[in-house]
Amino acid sequence: ALGPRLILLDEPTAMLDPAAAAIVRNAICAVVADTAATMIIVEHHFDSWLDKIDRVVVLTAVGGVAADGPVAETLVAHSETLASLGVWIPGALPPVPLRLSSDLVIPFDGVGGHGTPAVVAEMVAVNRAPRIGLTTPAPPASSVLSQPVLLQINAIARAGELVAVVGASGAGKSTLAALLAGLSTPSAGTVHAGGVVGADIPTQLCRWSSRDLASRVGWVPQQAELAIVARTVWDDAMSTGRILDRDDQIATARVTGLLTALGLADLRQSDPHLLSGGELRRLALVGAIAHGPSVLVLDEPTVGQDRLTWAAVAGVITASRDAGLAVIVATHDPHLIQLADRVIRLEHGRIVEGPHGTPSVIETPPPVTGTPVSVTVARPRGRWRSGLAARCGPVSLLGSSILLALGALLITDVRVGAVALLVEALLAPIVFGWVRPSLRLLPGLLAVFSVGFSGWLLSPGHDGTVGVTAGLRVAFFVLPGILLAGMTDPFALGDHLAQRLHFPPRPVVAAVAAMQRFETLGDQWQQLARTRRIRGLAGGRSPIARIRTATALTFGLLLQSLRQAGRMAVAMESRGFSLPRASGVGRSWAEPAPWTGADSLLIVIGIVVAAIPAAIVLLAQAGN
Repeated sequence: ALGPRLILLDEPTAMLDPAAAAIVRNAICAVVADTAATMIIVEHHFDSWLDKIDRVVVLTAVGGVAADGPVAETLVAHSETLASLGVWIPGALPPVPLRLSSDLVIPFDGVGGHGTPAVVAEMVAVNRAPRIGLTTPAPPASSVLSQPVLLQINAIARAGELVAVVGASGAGKSTLAALLAGLSTPSAGTVHAGGVVGADIPTQLCRWSSRDLASRVGWVPQQAELAIVARTVWDDAMSTGRILDRDDQIATARVTGLLTALGLADLRQSDPHLLSGGELRRLALVGAIAHGPSVLVLDEPTVGQDRLTWAAVAGVITASRDAGLAVIVATHDPHLIQLADRVIRLEHGRIVEGPHGTPSVIETPPPVTGTPVSVTVARPRGRWRSGLAARCGPVSLLGSSILLALGALLITDVRVGAVALLVEALLAPIVFGWVRPSLRLLPGLLAVFSVGFSGWLLSPGHDGTVGVTAGLRVAFFVLPGILLAGMTDPFALGDHLAQRLHFPPRPVVAAVAAMQRFETLGDQWQQLARTRRIRGLAGGRSPIARIRTATALTFGLLLQSLRQAGRMAVAMESRGFSLPRASGVGRSWAEPAPWTGADSLLIVIGIVVAAIPAAIVLLAQAGN
C-alpha cells in the first residue's frame, strides 16, 4: 500500500492454506510488477515462488552464505549442499521421518491397546458471539447472532492412530483441536476421554483438573511462544513431568533424547524467548510429550521447519503414534497429511468428505443445516441513537467530559451539588436519549460511594455533609463522563485529535495502536491459562492457589506484551512512523474528521452545565 521500492517478507504464507497462499503471492507479485520494487523473501518452502524469483541465497546454520546465484543454476550446482543444509529443494521427495526409540514417547498411562478410543467428540457445536471492546464497532442491535464455528461434529481419535484435521484457514481446525485437548467447552455436545478413566473424574474432558488433563493430553498451540512456562529450555521441557511426579531418571532421559532428536540439545540453558520460531515450536513439542501423555494434540507442528527439522518433528509424531498414542494434528502441511491414518476435513465448521471422495471419518453425520443461535450480549457502546451525543464526534465528547470535570471543582456544598446534578438529569434525555440504565455505571457509582464514605470518615467530627458533598462532586463528572467515554471510538478519536486539534501524528497513532493491542490481552490471558492448565501448572480452587495462578498469568502476560510492543515498534518504524514526515510527504488519514453543529451544541451544553455550580455560588453571594 505504501508503494515501497524494497519489500521484505518473512515466510508470508507459512500459516495459510494453499488457496489463500496463492492469493497472497499473486497480490504481492502484482505490486512488484507495477512498482518495479525489489522483493526479498525469507522462506523454507520456495517452490511456489520459483517463477517469481530471480536469485536464491542459501544460508548455513551459523549465518554464512552457502550458495548465491540464479535459481536454476544454483539448485543444480549445489543440490547436495542444499540437501545437507535441510533446504526444501523444489521437486524433491519429502524427507523420511526420523526413527526414534519408543522409550522417548511411550505414554506413562496408556488408554488401552491400539484402536481403543482415546478421545471422542459427539455432536459437538461451538457458537461464538462477537467480542465487544474498546475498538469494536457497535453492532446494529443489542441482540446479535453468535457465529457458528463448529456444527454437529462427531470425531474419534484412537490409540495408535494419527488423525489429520485439515481445511482452509478459518475452517475451525484450531477450535476442534482445542476441544479434543479438553481446553474449550463446547456450546453443545460432549467431548470425553475413552479408555481407562478414574471413577472420580468428570465425563467431559473440559472439566478435568489441570493435573488430570496434563497426565492424559499433550498440546502444542498454534502460537508456540505461548507454550513457554519456564526460564530455560531444560526447565520448560521438564516442568510438567515434575508437576506429575514422574520418575526423575526416566524424565531426564526422555527430555535429553527429545531435545537431541529435535536439535535443541545445545540450547538447554537458553532462554526460550530467544529461540527462533521453528525452535520454539520444537520446544513446545518436547514440553507436550516429555511427561508421557496418551493423547497428543498439535496445531501446525511443522511450521517454520527445514527438511532436517521437519524429519525430526515428523519422527516424533510417527513414533508417538507407533507407541500407542492418539495423535491429532491440525495442519496445512501436505507431507504431514500423507503420514496420517485418517483425515478429518473441515469446511465452514462442518466435516466433509476426505480426499478422493472417501469419507474423512466413519463417525461423520449426514450434512445438516445449522442456524446461528441467538444470544443476548451486553448493550454495546454507541447505542444512544436517539440522543445528541450519538451524532457527535469524539473530540466534542471528550471536551464536554473535561468541562464537567472542571465544573465539579466548584461544587462546595450539598445544595450546589444537588442542583447541578438535577440539571444534568433533566438534560440527560436530550444528550443520551431515553435508554435503560447501563451496567457500565456501576464502577462510577462505586467511586461515588467510596469518595463520599472517605470524605465522611476523614472529616472532623465525621461530618456527613462533607461526605455527601464529595460524593456529589464526583458524581457530577464521573457518571456522564463514563457514558460519554463509552461512546468514543478510539480510532476516530485519533483521527480527530490529529486533524482537528493538530496533535503530532506519531504519538496519536501509537496511542491508538496501544489501545488496539489492549483488546488482545483477554485472548492472550486465555491462551496462557490454557497452557498452564494442560501443562499441569494451574492451581486448585483455594484462594492461595488462585492468587498464585493469577500472579503467574499476569507476569506471563506482561512478558508477552513487552515482546509484542517491541515488534510493534519495529513495524511502525518500517511504516514510516519514526519520522515526522514520511519521505517529505504529509501523512494521510483514513477517515475524515468533521465538526458538525451537533458537536458545537454539545460543547455549549457542556459549558452551561459546568458553569452551573459557579452560577449558584455567585447568586448566593449576591443575595448575601
